[in-house]
Amino acid sequence: MKVRIALLVFTLMAGGFSLSIGAQTNGSEASENIEAMAAAVDKDIADIQLLQGQLKKSDTSDIEALQYRLDGRSFALLADLEQLVAEVAALPRDSQQRKSAQALLGRDIAGIGDTVFKRLAELEALLVNSRSERDSLSGGARISMGLYIHSLESIRFDYYDALIKHFDSRKSLGLSSDDFHKKLATVLYLHSEKLAG
Repeated sequence: MKVRIALLVFTLMAGGFSLSIGAQTNGSEASENIEAMAAAVDKDIADIQLLQGQLKKSDTSDIEALQYRLDGRSFALLADLEQLVAEVAALPRDSQQRKSAQALLGRDIAGIGDTVFKRLAELEALLVNSRSERDSLSGGARISMGLYIHSLESIRFDYYDALIKHFDSRKSLGLSSDDFHKKLATVLYLHSEKLAG
C-alpha cells in the first residue's frame, strides 16, 4: 500500500495556519476557543506526520495496522478542523478575525475533498481485492478476511460522513462547492446503487 502523499501535502500546507489564526486573536473567549481548536488541529497534523514517517520505514507486516491508525488520525483531524470552521463561522460576519481566519482556512481546506476522494478510491480497490481473495479462502482465514473487509467498509462510511461534514464547512467558508457537490453526489449515488443491488 502506498502512503497517502496527498494527505501529507495537505497537512504540511495546513500546519502553519493555527499560528496565523492565533495572531489575529484579541483575547476574547471566542478567540481562546479558536486558538485551542487550532492547537488541536496542529496536534492532529503532528500525529499524522509521525505515523506517515513510521509507515514509510515499516516492513510489510506493519503497513495495514499503520494505515488503520492513520485513517483514525485523519478522522480526528477532519473532526477538529470541522469544529474550528464552525467556531470561525460563529464569529460576527464583519469581524476582522473572522475574515482573516476564513481566508486562511479556505485556502487550507480547499484540497481536502480531493484527498478524501482519493482515499475512498484506494479503499474501493482494497475492498475489491480483499473480496476476491476471500472467495479463495476457507475456515478461519475466510472469517478473518470477512472481518477485515467489514473494517474497510466501516472506514469507507466514516469517510463518507467526513465528506458530508466537509461540504457543510466549505459552504460556511464561502468556498465554491458546485464541483465538490457533484462529486459527492455521484460517489454517494453509486454506493447506494451497489447497496441496493
